[in-house]
Amino acid sequence: MGNNSAEQSPRGAETFTIDAAMVKHVAYLVRLGILEEEAQAFSHQFTDIIDYFHLLNEVNTDEVPPASEISSTRSVMPKVPLEVPPEVPVPRSGREPAGAKRPAAAPSAALSVRADEVRPSMPREDFLKNVPRVEGAFVRVPQVFGEE
Repeated sequence: MGNNSAEQSPRGAETFTIDAAMVKHVAYLVRLGILEEEAQAFSHQFTDIIDYFHLLNEVNTDEVPPASEISSTRSVMPKVPLEVPPEVPVPRSGREPAGAKRPAAAPSAALSVRADEVRPSMPREDFLKNVPRVEGAFVRVPQVFGEE
């Protein structure tokens, strides 16, 4: 697919070169048209980005404790108690006796849910501008099974 290779950088660390052929291949996969000059520029930029990641291997992390949580985000959804009937019929898999019941969920069980809101979506015309094949008002996708 191209001349992608691992080489030694001047600092002694291994570097991975992403050539223009790989950039053009990825652009093709995501249906993004790019010029040769852009592929060359992206090739150098992507290689530089990969080199920055290799710099992380040089950082001494011996005294750094492992992170137990990397995000301080929290759910903004209201807590709504999960209402489960006392006994829920078990789907038949052939291993349970007829009429088997599943025990009820613990009373403290709760789910984070939000109320459904009807909101306008993207206009169909705008959506269809972004797809590779359109038939009438529908998106045409490659056939998965059988012959066309």
